[in-house]
Amino acid sequence: MLSKDTASLLNDRVKTAFFDDLKVKGFSKPVSTFKALALNDAADQAPTGLVHDSANIELYVKNPEDLESIIAELRHLEIEFSAQLKRTSD
Repeated sequence: MLSKDTASLLNDRVKTAFFDDLKVKGFSKPVSTFKALALNDAADQAPTGLVHDSANIELYVKNPEDLESIIAELRHLEIEFSAQLKRTSD
């Protein structure tokens, strides 16, 4: 269940429907609640970019035009992850 405010915030991502007005402890008036029905079609809303999805990682590249920066950032992550792996294996 979602509050009216939460349903409004998620309106562009989640299809909702009114559920019920509930009496909630601490509130003098009933609180309108909504139920989530389904996710809106993400294909209509997602900006275009490169996506890689495998068993171990999910990667979304926001700006595929800047491949040099992307590769540099991925190399930096490789160094960070290698250092973490070394620390955990010592």
